[in-house]
Amino acid sequence: MKVLLLEDSPTDAELIVREMPRDTNFTIISKRADYERELAVNKFDVILADFSVPSFLDYEALSIRGKLAKKTPFIYVTGTLLDRIASKTLSMGASDYVLKDCLARLPHAVNVAIELSRIQNEAESLHPVKAQILVVEDNPDLSELLVQLFMMQDTVVFTAASVREAFDLLNKHRFHIALVDMKLPNGSGAVVIRKIKEVSRNCMTIITSGHPNLVEMAYGLGYVGILMKPFSVSSAHEILRKHRLNYND
Repeated sequence: MKVLLLEDSPTDAELIVREMPRDTNFTIISKRADYERELAVNKFDVILADFSVPSFLDYEALSIRGKLAKKTPFIYVTGTLLDRIASKTLSMGASDYVLKDCLARLPHAVNVAIELSRIQNEAESLHPVKAQILVVEDNPDLSELLVQLFMMQDTVVFTAASVREAFDLLNKHRFHIALVDMKLPNGSGAVVIRKIKEVSRNCMTIITSGHPNLVEMAYGLGYVGILMKPFSVSSAHEILRKHRLNYND
């Protein structure tokens, strides 16, 4: 595996290298000119980049990759990244982001990003019909993050921030997959799940929550998966890929 690593901290670069398989071939650079040259001349399996590197403005490393190596998976490996910034990076074409205090998940994130890229580059479809997905989440930043990462898998995404909004959408559309937060304004996600089962029995429900005790409220409602907050982009990608292969038209 050939990896281009954009990182200005030698210590952080060493930690990143240690987390990847020993046979990984790294090219480590920290300057803009070197970054542009490597992308123009060489082909890489994945690009790993710190979000804050001297001589690079916000998102600029990602923008340059879009011009010089658009099909190469790109993952931010950074100290912190707010949900709203993370969602923007995904909308701009990033495959994922990994926080530096969670480097243990980097190899998995890289594998998922490369596999998704392979599918997209070969113009393969996970299903002949675009999956319609309902995201029920009252946190606007997290909702946008979910929308961006699921749209990367060629889906149609609808969002609701409350029980009432979810009911309105369920009465108008037929969904293949629903992601439902268990804690919502003026109601519980369990109510939404029961409504889903009434109007669309084939819809597969994935519950999201940052509170294990709320997950227990969903027992017996027929959900197919759980995303505990905070969750990684790669874990959300995987659970969607898994269930898109199984939904019924």
